[in-house]
Order: sequence, then C-alpha cells, then structure tokens
Amino acid sequence: MSTNPPKLTELQLEYEQQPSLLKGDSPGKEWLDIPVEFRDGNWCHAAKPNVIEDLGFNNPRKWSPEDEDWQLEDGWQKNSQRRNEGTFR
Repeated sequence: MSTNPPKLTELQLEYEQQPSLLKGDSPGKEWLDIPVEFRDGNWCHAAKPNVIEDLGFNNPRKWSPEDEDWQLEDGWQKNSQRRNEGTFR
C-alpha cells in the first residue's frame, strides 16, 4: 500500500466510475448491507498510549485498525455503553 495520499485525478476517476453511497448508488439495498472497504486513509488512527492513559480511558496500548486482533478488554461493549450514558466510573 502506498503511504502517499491518492492524487485528485485518481479520486475523481474512482468517484465517477465506482458505485458510491455519496451518489445514491445503492438500488434495492440498505446502506448497512453494503460491504465496507477498509484501506489506508479511510479511518482515523489510534491515539498514543500515553494520551489514552492521560484521558482516563481503559486499555492504553499501541494498535492499528489494520491489526487482526484489536486486543479489546473483556466487557468492552458494556464499558462503552456506560461511558455513553455518563455512568462510567
């Protein structure tokens, strides 16, 4: 994979030639049923472990969205829900 961002002409060609939800190209499908293509540049990268720790979040470590195993802690879904509800301690 290239570490350089795609050129504008490449992005324009991709937009024009490939079906896109941005253009409403999902006949007969719900947006959740369309597979996601993960590739370098279409996600945010994780914060550094010391930043995660300073913010008081759990499980600070180096990781990447490309990692096969994200090493999520047990019960991460419940912790996430509690944090969203404002009851996380």
